[in-house]
Amino acid sequence: MKRVLVQAQKEWAEFRRDRLSLSLAFLLPLVTLLLFGFGVRMQSHDIPVVIRDNNHSQLSLALMDRLSATNLLHPIQWPADKDVAEAVDKGEAKAAIIIPKDFEQKILSGQEAVVETMVDGTDIVNSRMIEATIQGAGMYLMQSVGLDKPLVKVKPNLRVWFNPGMKESLFIVPGVCGIVLWMFPSLLACVATAREKEQGTLVQVFMSSMSAHEMILGKSLVYLLIGLAQAAVVVVLACVLFNLKFVGSPLIFMATLPVFVLNSVLFGLAVGSWANSQTTAVQGVSSLGFFTCFLLSGFVYPLANIPYPLNLLSYLVPSRYFIEVSRDAFERGLGGVNILLDFVALVLFSMLFFFIAWSAWRRMQFKV
Repeated sequence: MKRVLVQAQKEWAEFRRDRLSLSLAFLLPLVTLLLFGFGVRMQSHDIPVVIRDNNHSQLSLALMDRLSATNLLHPIQWPADKDVAEAVDKGEAKAAIIIPKDFEQKILSGQEAVVETMVDGTDIVNSRMIEATIQGAGMYLMQSVGLDKPLVKVKPNLRVWFNPGMKESLFIVPGVCGIVLWMFPSLLACVATAREKEQGTLVQVFMSSMSAHEMILGKSLVYLLIGLAQAAVVVVLACVLFNLKFVGSPLIFMATLPVFVLNSVLFGLAVGSWANSQTTAVQGVSSLGFFTCFLLSGFVYPLANIPYPLNLLSYLVPSRYFIEVSRDAFERGLGGVNILLDFVALVLFSMLFFFIAWSAWRRMQFKV
């Protein structure tokens, strides 16, 4: 234990002398939290559309008012002498809606009134939302004139569970905590290890009688404490800036947090032990850590939407499990067996990363 503490003191002294790393260790997580927390939005609004009303009747005006009242579509002005398709072609509008001249006449006579719609399909998410909005506005209009009563069998009574206010911050920010705490502790540990290899100071440690696991434990202790300090800053600011609150018992979250940070540190040490330069270390953490965390953790894309067999890779991403714990703590508050399984998975990952780092460091000691 004494050798572990000596290694930890050495690591802390080196980290403290690097003032740039010391400042960035807390500045970068804060900037990331602000950018993701305020910048990432899953729900679209004010999508520009062009509406060409060739009927100018009460029903056509009611349809236009209904489309505008959704707050999803934002009608823009377009010259009457220009084709509305040109607005979509130029990217000035995401959709063009053309109401025919006989729109009201056909509706009142019980016939089908076709509203031509051109939707920009390059943005698949917005295109589907536009399509659903137009269909919903049409159904609402038919209800208002009483022509769809024979077709209406069930009237749904919608209730939103867990997040009744539909606040996107309750979904985004707990996920951001997982992104930040996976990236930056691992990056600090990885770059510090690679820097020692570049400067040759690691050779002096190899020549000592200190074992590989003692070196790893000493480094892990320092960067675990730094990571926990980062976690405290991120969680407190998330609660203050985005009004996050624990909706259930915080015990599982508090117990999982240091295990997840330890995962991040050990992952950084594992990558740094195989990297030959700081540049390689940063690229390794970015490629293996950030991109998999961002794309395969459920932070933005639902895990159920990832096709097979790529979805199997999500089980190898530790941030997936912490994000589930974080969202349960701040949004669902259910706890239960599934959350405990996430905790167990993180413990197993920490053992795996420790073994990978120990194997690499033991190999380097053997060469010396």
